[in-house]
Amino acid sequence: MTNASIPSGLWPHFQEYDPRRLDREQDADLIVQRTLEHGTWEEDIWSE
Repeated sequence: MTNASIPSGLWPHFQEYDPRRLDREQDADLIVQRTLEHGTWEEDIWSE
């Protein structure tokens, strides 16, 4: 699955990356870490 599912509200927390190129499976550690650090409750649930 690709980044298309990454909530746009999280995109500012991936400044050094192009969020459109992140892969949900391959970049899972990064995505989960940033989501837990900066995301809302709804975004935290999305990342599970």
